Amino acid sequence: MPGLLDPVPYLDKLPHQELPELSIFSTILSRGRWSIPESLNDSDNCFYDCLYNQFALNKYVDSESSKWQSQSSQKQTAIAAVSLLHDREKYVSEQVQPLQDSELNGKWIMRIDPCFMTPDRDQLIMARTQNMAITMPEAQQLVDTINNFFSAFAEERFWKLYALSPDRWYIVSDKAINIHTVPPEKVLGQSLKAYLLSGEDSQHWLNLFNEMQMILHQSPINKQRLAEKKLPINSVWFWGAGRAVEFSSEIKEASSSALQPLIYTDNIFAKGLARIIRQQERDLPGEYQTVVGNHEREFIYIVEDLMQAVNNRDIFSWVGLLQQFEKRYLQSLLKEIQSGHIKQVEFISPSGTKLFLSRKLLRRWWRRKLPFHAFLTPG
Repeated sequence: MPGLLDPVPYLDKLPHQELPELSIFSTILSRGRWSIPESLNDSDNCFYDCLYNQFALNKYVDSESSKWQSQSSQKQTAIAAVSLLHDREKYVSEQVQPLQDSELNGKWIMRIDPCFMTPDRDQLIMARTQNMAITMPEAQQLVDTINNFFSAFAEERFWKLYALSPDRWYIVSDKAINIHTVPPEKVLGQSLKAYLLSGEDSQHWLNLFNEMQMILHQSPINKQRLAEKKLPINSVWFWGAGRAVEFSSEIKEASSSALQPLIYTDNIFAKGLARIIRQQERDLPGEYQTVVGNHEREFIYIVEDLMQAVNNRDIFSWVGLLQQFEKRYLQSLLKEIQSGHIKQVEFISPSGTKLFLSRKLLRRWWRRKLPFHAFLTPG
């Protein structure tokens, strides 16, 4: 749960009397057992690194799984390659021509997400990515236009762009992509200046980024979208570059046991990881799902709602989302821990901070309950 356990910007600026009580959350913070590393992971990709590590992939893939890491000087988890796994399988059923293993093995994959940029004085702001109501025909036509333009240049024929989802496009490259990128959720609402590409190959891809913006600006699709009062797709965002997963050689069969972990998530990267290790995944529900039956099984919830509010330093949205989380999740969780129905809950932050909760820990009545802001105020 990114945005839950670490210090929250501006929380100390709000008068404490204006903060909600959140008694259940305060109880959990006061009586749970904390695990805090000596140094917190504050890298741009820490959320995705955390997901990769928590899925314990070494149990399911060969020792060559290091291929999932970029070979650049700044290693990054191959986010694009893993999310592509989900998208190419999903859209097979929707009549979209899938990429075959032979077209991917040994290649490099990078996400190119369509987005809307808006000027603000002398800077450009990423105003929207995802949920732009892009249709698959619109996405395919824009991708075809970009591919057709660059195919005229021999030096650019080492890569090709694919639309495997209206909101998620992918570059498949014969050459390594040695650049450092930032996930779009970190950039949303921010000026691009501090987040543009860096690294060995950055200048080449920055040039392509600028060219693609001009192509999109001139597209008849955007003129039509503007006429229909829709946001134009006037830019793209490069991120998540890494070597493609060696599909046929690295993926092992997971246990067929009915008690393997059940993963609840809306995150496409996490869905791709679940597919690799052959574990069940379902969309994240609006509230905690009561465990049925008396058995030993792990349930994994990946909840991202709080992260964007923290990234935007929007403390009011963060407090409101936390109130909803307590009502929809924590109330039921607390009851099931107290009854012994749940053995242990582990809250995990991408920074490396963890909080463990069990019935035994909840019984530590001598631990004075402190308000939640006492734990999450910066400094």
